[in-house]
Amino acid sequence: MICKLIEKDDISNLINLRVEYFKEAYSEFTYKDCQLLTENMNHYLSEHLNKDCFGFITMDGKKAISCGIVNVFEKVPNKHFPNGIFAGIYGVFTLKSYRRNGYATEIINNVIRLMKNKEVSFIELEASDDGFGVYEKCGFVSSESKYKKMKYLYNEKEIWIKEMMIVLHMQRLQSKESLKRVENLG
Repeated sequence: MICKLIEKDDISNLINLRVEYFKEAYSEFTYKDCQLLTENMNHYLSEHLNKDCFGFITMDGKKAISCGIVNVFEKVPNKHFPNGIFAGIYGVFTLKSYRRNGYATEIINNVIRLMKNKEVSFIELEASDDGFGVYEKCGFVSSESKYKKMKYLYNEKEIWIKEMMIVLHMQRLQSKESLKRVENLG
């Protein structure tokens, strides 16, 4: 098994794993959803991969079996991120037949090392019940806040697609200057 940083040639493998995740996680994941997300992920990754979006993928020969994605974000600095740069992990997924073999742990640890080199102030994530212990083992701690997380929901049935579309749109709007700053950190 080889765990490696995702390059342009790995985009289709990453997208295929993401589609497998969506099929498993969402009972109403349709062919139309698959087409839309595949197209949008391909477009996004073609523009952002190894600039402000990084990922790791584990291969069993030519078969992609596990992945994880991390985005680097820049905001106005504050007490919690004095340089204004932080990261968010998502999309950590392992095919069912390969789970409980440490592949997700290896991906998360690779992400942590990479983000340390990018000088991010912190890495955040939202853990599923299945993933909580893995993240905890890698050093993540639950964070408490006096603020309550909120969302504006248009339609609960389609919100996960809309959230992804909003994230993709927001990231497309990032200025080239911001992308260059992140690139220059490495």
